[in-house]
Amino acid sequence: MINYLFIIIYTLSTVELQGTPPRNTNYEYEEDFDFDNLVDKGSRLVGGFRTKHDEVPFIVAFADLEQKLDKKFCTGSLITSTWVITAAHCTQLVDPGYEDQCVKTTKSKGFFESQLVKTNNDSVIGERYSKIKCHYVNGKDLEITLVDPKGSVYIGVSDVNDKETIKKENLINIQKMYRHKYAYKGKYNDAYGSYGGYDIALLKLSKPANKKYSPVCLATTTFDDLQQSMIAGYGNYYRTPCLTDEYGQYKYHYCERPSKENPCIVDKPPPEDEACVNFFKEKNVSISIDFQEMAITAPGENITFCYRNQSLNPGSKGWCKVKNDFYVIGESRPVDNGWGFCSSDCFLGESEPESLLLRQKSNVSVLPDRICEIFLNQSIPQHVKHIPKILCVGNWENWKTDYWEKIDNKYTRLTQKNMEKYSNFGEQEELEGGYVASSGACAGDFGGPLYFKEKSAFVLTGIASGEKGKIGQCGGINNPTHYVRVQEFVNWIVSTLHQDARKLCWHKKFSDLLKKKNE
Repeated sequence: MINYLFIIIYTLSTVELQGTPPRNTNYEYEEDFDFDNLVDKGSRLVGGFRTKHDEVPFIVAFADLEQKLDKKFCTGSLITSTWVITAAHCTQLVDPGYEDQCVKTTKSKGFFESQLVKTNNDSVIGERYSKIKCHYVNGKDLEITLVDPKGSVYIGVSDVNDKETIKKENLINIQKMYRHKYAYKGKYNDAYGSYGGYDIALLKLSKPANKKYSPVCLATTTFDDLQQSMIAGYGNYYRTPCLTDEYGQYKYHYCERPSKENPCIVDKPPPEDEACVNFFKEKNVSISIDFQEMAITAPGENITFCYRNQSLNPGSKGWCKVKNDFYVIGESRPVDNGWGFCSSDCFLGESEPESLLLRQKSNVSVLPDRICEIFLNQSIPQHVKHIPKILCVGNWENWKTDYWEKIDNKYTRLTQKNMEKYSNFGEQEELEGGYVASSGACAGDFGGPLYFKEKSAFVLTGIASGEKGKIGQCGGINNPTHYVRVQEFVNWIVSTLHQDARKLCWHKKFSDLLKKKNE
């Protein structure tokens, strides 16, 4: 057994020496990366497709505590029959800074009382205590044992709301939680802060899951984790406020919602500049049918942007007001008379349960490292103790703008060369004239998998952590979802599982290497 563990760790170390260096501090730049192939409409779990557990046989749902004070769930992935991997913020039973106290109190009293508070819009409406035990292992990883109440995971469940279908075999207690010694200390959409940290944790189950639930395989540095993948989770189906679509003035922005009523205006067209009215009246102007926006310039005048009066998206309807501009990464700027077309987000059926249904989305884009680095740097301070090791999941979108020049009341379409002297109000050089639309993972999806199907097996490449952009909440412009990069933590996983590491499944290339080493 010890020999086999040595083989795993030795093979991992030699692969890392021969392969790709850690990418969050040493990014490899793919000079010929094809951004056009990153475009994929609507890969959000919000409004995503319902699926059966058989399609994602390794996925689990869990609450921090079985007798929970609220309905906040997380998602996790089965990596052996008795181990689940998830996000650290889903296991935050000890307030940051109190870990030492929990360990010392456990030694002196046999347990530590952790205060749990139920809130409603930040107002405390109830509280109680849970009993846990804390120990440091593997240096200073925090091991948490749930004494009372017990935590539990739901395995093999497509709808956690349907209690009648949840048999005893589908509910397994959590024996212990393991948090990385540099675990992220915030919540899913909190800023990283000066500490940073890794949003990764492991759950040890009290008994093995049924053999019909197949654990997911793990990616190492020999696996390409930047390819189009899949995401899944038990998170929110719809969000408030809802998002605009890719047409209109403000794309993938949140609709202003002054009341509980739908914010979308459907009985009149969106605002339009007089210069645009005159432009669209011009008979000698040839306009492409599927245009997104027009930019009109004239000598000595500012650029005027013109838009359609109706979105081309079949699910979109009407338009809404937008009060903040998030086009520039890391900035929020108030705007007057801003607007965008209401996406299908705004019209999702209220009869559908809000969360705890398993949803899946395929063909999700993982951003190249150099683009992910831009978003990561915007979400951490200049000096951070532990730089998060992440993948960024979101859809790359190109600006689709037709440029026109007006001289002596005559409009002339600008050529590509002449267009270079103008720039869209949202373009940034570091994003190469494009922008990113988030994957839209939301509360309940976090801790869930980013994964790839390799023949008949699934390979786990990321763990959903949250969105850290200025726009916050779920989804939106330039707000990719951060996923913990699994390949950066395989050594930690192996050392934590110890003898159970022999039960881990690996992607094919690494599995073949192991077999050769073990011969």
